[in-house]
Amino acid sequence: MVVKMLAVVVAVFAVLWLPYRGLLVYNSFMTLFGKSPFMDLWYLMFAKTCVYINSAINPFLYNAMSTKFRRAFHRMLVCKRATRPPVITISTVAGPSLSSASSSHRETTTVSVV
Repeated sequence: MVVKMLAVVVAVFAVLWLPYRGLLVYNSFMTLFGKSPFMDLWYLMFAKTCVYINSAINPFLYNAMSTKFRRAFHRMLVCKRATRPPVITISTVAGPSLSSASSSHRETTTVSVV
């Protein structure tokens, strides 16, 4: 299922970006050969609209093809946490040091996750 979803997302991306990228490649070659670039306003608006549609359609594609995405999105909307975050307790104990004669105390830090 993941491969199918990836294939659909990549195919939609390629189809919707093709008009704009094709225009850029075409205009690059035209200016390279000394000809005037293609600057039709309607085509440029169409190509840029396809780019914006690509960005807008992604959440719908993920929603339609992934139950994991739907569950996570629903959890985000209702502000539920999947699990309770861990509580970290830190305690410090000071005692005599065995390793150094110059230092008479050592600190030990204990971290426990509840």
